[in-house]
Amino acid sequence: MTTITSPQTQRPSSIGEWTLKQTIETLSRPIPASMLGTKDRNITYLPWHNAVKILDKYCPGWTWEIVTIQASGDRLFLTGRLTLTVAEGNIYREATGTETLKLVKRTGEVVEHPYGDPSSNAESMAFRRACAKFGLGLYLYQ
Repeated sequence: MTTITSPQTQRPSSIGEWTLKQTIETLSRPIPASMLGTKDRNITYLPWHNAVKILDKYCPGWTWEIVTIQASGDRLFLTGRLTLTVAEGNIYREATGTETLKLVKRTGEVVEHPYGDPSSNAESMAFRRACAKFGLGLYLYQ
């Protein structure tokens, strides 16, 4: 099976060399298990820092930006934009992420998040979702 990091997967030699189709075909390949993580209920996911490594290799010149960030009630909502430079020009995909501002235990006790902070967690979610809109790890959502 050809994975995204297989030796036969050539990388572009310059920014914008690949077409959008070439980029999506490459990013849609299976990701090696060593680059994936697992969390609650054995959910497999692509950690944001490994998504960055893949984008750096196959999408030179990519950018990420936070478009909006809002708090409403007990939640933080964030929209981010991932832009890839391909032969056709700059193409972007936006995605949202959300996180509770505090965790409420079953006992009713309100506590801080055990890992990350609400904005980092929401940004990670939005970034990984935007990557999936270009094919990167999309199959993990099925």
